[in-house]
Amino acid sequence: FHGEWYRVREDLETNLWGRKSVQLTNKEEVVEARGGEYQVEHFRGYCEKRGGKNGYIKVEIPGKKIATVEMVLSYQIDFSDS
Repeated sequence: FHGEWYRVREDLETNLWGRKSVQLTNKEEVVEARGGEYQVEHFRGYCEKRGGKNGYIKVEIPGKKIATVEMVLSYQIDFSDS
């Protein structure tokens, strides 16, 4: 589940919010776009260093400064054909 969160976060940020998609094999590109360089293959650029929450780069929801996990989980998407 832990690794899956980073995949879901990447999908959310790139496909829903339009943030830059990066090649995980290009560490420089990942660091430039996301800021994190710790175990890029696993954390996908969302972790700066080892140390749990101290190294985790928090989610920034467009229009808000920093999101909590609760905010991300409650983010509502309307898929109706209105």
